Amino acid sequence: SLCFYISCALILVWYLGTQVSALAGWWGGTFFLSLIPPLFWSIHLYTDLPLAFFVTTSTLVLLVALRSEDKGLLLVSGLMAGLAAWTKNEGLQFLVVTGLLLGSLKILTSRKMSTAAPIPLSPFVRGSFLLFLTVLVFKIILGRNGEYLSSERSIVASLATIFSERSGAALVFRSFASQMMDFAAWKGLW
Repeated sequence: SLCFYISCALILVWYLGTQVSALAGWWGGTFFLSLIPPLFWSIHLYTDLPLAFFVTTSTLVLLVALRSEDKGLLLVSGLMAGLAAWTKNEGLQFLVVTGLLLGSLKILTSRKMSTAAPIPLSPFVRGSFLLFLTVLVFKIILGRNGEYLSSERSIVASLATIFSERSGAALVFRSFASQMMDFAAWKGLW
């Protein structure tokens, strides 16, 4: 867990150092290391920190890949998104949403600029495909309790339950707002 914590700081140093300046990279990494919640999660071995590392790495590498049109970085971004999906259910949601956003971006750029090179999605898909397929097999096909088909309900019934429970969503939003206002923990990051 400590390795993921340090790696999160280093990926921030890399991104800010290559996209802004070396000084911004080192300041960003130092600032991240001074935040209490990631340190707490790393000490207590929560799986949130590996998930945060994979999501952060996938996102930052994806941004650099789109700016530089580097297919190798798209592959790495897909691999990191696949590892996020392997780590937690939220990672699976991240992979699906990122794939949908990339697909939408590809459609928008192909319509607006017919002369510009379209965004290649195949490296991202290749990078994440095997891990995504493995997660689906383990969670849906081999899972005893049918994690996404809770208590043998249909997918439609499960989705209706998730999206119709407003009190759960309200609790999440209240907790998020509370954390955003906690200056001591986040040092004004928000």
